[in-house]
Amino acid sequence: MSDSRRKTLIHEPVTKTPEAAPLTPQHTPDAEITAPQNGLFHLQRTIGNRATQAMLQGSTVQRRIEAAKIQRDAHAKGCSCASCSRLSLKRNLIQRVDEHEEDIQAKRDLIQRVDEHEEDIQAMRLIQRAGEKKTSKQKVEEATLATVDDIKALLATDHKKIMLNNSAMKLLASKVSVKDFMAAVKDIEGITLKKELKAAFKYWSNVTLSDIQPNIEAASQDERTLAWKSSLLLKAAKKNMGTDPYLDMLPLLGMFKKGVTAEDKKSHTRADKADQHIRKYLSAYVGDAVKAGKKVEGQVAVVDGKDWKDAYDREFGNDGLEDSTNAFVDKKGLIWVHKRRGNAGTIIHEGVHKYATDDFLSEVGFNFNEGITEYFTRKITKELKYDRGNYQNNFEFSEKFATYVGEAKLAKGYFDGAWVPVKDEFESKSKKSWADLKAKVKSEDWGAAEGMLK
Repeated sequence: MSDSRRKTLIHEPVTKTPEAAPLTPQHTPDAEITAPQNGLFHLQRTIGNRATQAMLQGSTVQRRIEAAKIQRDAHAKGCSCASCSRLSLKRNLIQRVDEHEEDIQAKRDLIQRVDEHEEDIQAMRLIQRAGEKKTSKQKVEEATLATVDDIKALLATDHKKIMLNNSAMKLLASKVSVKDFMAAVKDIEGITLKKELKAAFKYWSNVTLSDIQPNIEAASQDERTLAWKSSLLLKAAKKNMGTDPYLDMLPLLGMFKKGVTAEDKKSHTRADKADQHIRKYLSAYVGDAVKAGKKVEGQVAVVDGKDWKDAYDREFGNDGLEDSTNAFVDKKGLIWVHKRRGNAGTIIHEGVHKYATDDFLSEVGFNFNEGITEYFTRKITKELKYDRGNYQNNFEFSEKFATYVGEAKLAKGYFDGAWVPVKDEFESKSKKSWADLKAKVKSEDWGAAEGMLK
């Protein structure tokens, strides 16, 4: 074959069957690898032009496939080509859209929860309004009132309206006892003792002192004063309870009607003040009495008129001595004082009685006991500069007797009931009969009694 023919054959496949433009992947350094000319000519001569062309085309396709695979792998790893950049941008955009959608959904869920909460609140408001529209009587009708706490829960919601509603209170009184009612209202803020007692006497019958006593004792003296100053309340109490329980209630309330005392033109000493004076000036002698809970407060009523007469008649009957009596301690231990009689030391005298035992009185009798009581009373009134002329003969004898047997020993006998050492001391010193001394004092033979102390 001539060179010209060989040359023509070499270029013929290119002219007649041009190769498609090869793929040029970015990540392959040589997209086309051409065989050396000598090898190509040798191949043409060996297998012919068509076979060589086919082989070359197949090799090119294979290389393109491999290049595409390399490019694909490179894309998969995320390169910086335009295609990958666009794809990355698209992915980022999709991710942001998804995240935005999630935010929107979260907001929707939140809005739904808020709406549901608002519906609950609205429902509660409707229920509350429905409850507020109920009358006081309906509230009492629907309430469970099995215990004191149940009554307290009912009244705590709106005690003002309920306790001012006649129908509601009548219904309540038909369902619960006055004792449970008083126990329920005792600790509710805003209900005064006066309101408690007024309701008790109006809506319940046959109220006893034990029903109301815990409420009175729990109240301040200011609240007690507001109660006893209400004439309507006292009238209702006496009608409901009867005279005796009514009278017993007055010292508990601390009734203290003001008046100018006839003997010294002063005012009576308040019960709480009498306690302070006794405990201060007789501190060496009344320690055990104080520990035992003895006191004046809560056991004194300063009264006049019908209350004074009823209290006196209950204790002494019509003995003709009421007009000349300033004060007295009744069998129940309650102290009654007429507001215009006696002097500023009267309640202190009666208070000293309260700190003493009954043993000494039982042993020596009334006159002797009153003399010793006045002796210790004047130890206090002297410090307070109160004038006292009461039980003067009794006092003068008792003053001498206290010196004779010793004040401390006498105090033990009077306040603590240890009267035997007092008797022994007298008989040991005087060599005379204790019984004779008591008889002379009882008969008010003061001169003879004092003569036995020599």
